[in-house]
Amino acid sequence: MPGAMHNFGAMSNRILHHTNHLCIYRMQSISSYFPNVSILTLIRCSKEGVYNILKPTIFPNLKQIHYLSLHPGDHVIYKRFPNVSWVFPAKSYTFYDCMVLAGLGRKDPRLMSTYIASSKLINKQMEFDLHIPEYGVLDGDIYRAQFTKNIHVPIAIPERIIYNPHHYSLVHHPFQKYYQKKIDKEFFEQLIVDAL
Repeated sequence: MPGAMHNFGAMSNRILHHTNHLCIYRMQSISSYFPNVSILTLIRCSKEGVYNILKPTIFPNLKQIHYLSLHPGDHVIYKRFPNVSWVFPAKSYTFYDCMVLAGLGRKDPRLMSTYIASSKLINKQMEFDLHIPEYGVLDGDIYRAQFTKNIHVPIAIPERIIYNPHHYSLVHHPFQKYYQKKIDKEFFEQLIVDAL
């Protein structure tokens, strides 16, 4: 629903630990245990973050990784999860290309648009609104703050989040395809900047 306010109740600690599809945005580490997660999406995580987060002790039942980050921190990190399939954006990047060539992953041209809803320039820094499965579209930094709070502190059914109204105004816009390509380009360029 465009511009609607929605309950952020699904983001409680209890539900986070019972979800089967978890998105992690710009995190450096996690000290939690997610036994039910079978699909993990890593968005804009640094190489230290990927290295610290991507562990079988944290995700014992992982089946698929949607990888929207760059360097994994360890070029053989895939050995931690020998039976996991990796999905990468349809961009040329050494890690992605090697994993695909080795038969350990595939590229999906829709991966970025699946999770990146819109982009915005804030204080000369590119920021993004995210599509979070089962929750909707929300500001990436708000999601990260709420996620961090909820994996460490159990909370009651949370308050509300504000959806980005600019994203919804583009959904049926004649230039939707152009805007999505622009957002994908800005997102990948920001991954490169983040890695520097």
